[in-house]
Amino acid sequence: MSEDLEVARFYRTTKYPKVMGRFYDGTKIPGGPYTMTQGVVGAVALFIALQTSAPWARGNIIIDLPLGIAFVWGAAWVAGRIRVGNRNPAVLLVGLFKATTSPGQGQYNDLPYRAKSPHQVRGRVITDLPGSHVGPATRRAKQPEPEQPAPVSTKPSTAPQTSAVEAPRAVSAVERLLAQSNSNS
Repeated sequence: MSEDLEVARFYRTTKYPKVMGRFYDGTKIPGGPYTMTQGVVGAVALFIALQTSAPWARGNIIIDLPLGIAFVWGAAWVAGRIRVGNRNPAVLLVGLFKATTSPGQGQYNDLPYRAKSPHQVRGRVITDLPGSHVGPATRRAKQPEPEQPAPVSTKPSTAPQTSAVEAPRAVSAVERLLAQSNSNS
């Protein structure tokens, strides 16, 4: 009897961004390839540089052109370092705005969060061990029972002597620590 086996294969995929690496005539773009996000950010940065040239331009093309190119290239370079995934670049800008304008410790109920100064807290913890049928209230009131003496045997024994009271077998690390602390007292 042969059984029909179904084979399932799983492949790990990586999304590669669409890039612009060549002009239409086939020549390479200097410093490329660039992602689409970098292209959009570079175009917006070029527009902003041209529209705001009056405050930063010195009137000398030898200085103004490298400054404008450096601004556009820097904006595109930063945009290339941001992981976009499938998100819209406008959503990224909103996220960047929120990240830069939000308070350092976050918000709670639309107000800046102010952390309380650290202070020491003291308390007492009473635990009920698993398997014990004594609750925390009766455990405190219960008096320890006196130990029973070991029965005396008249036969000589060759087995090694063990103590009459053995610590109960602990299951977890906390129970072992509790058993160890109870046996020391």
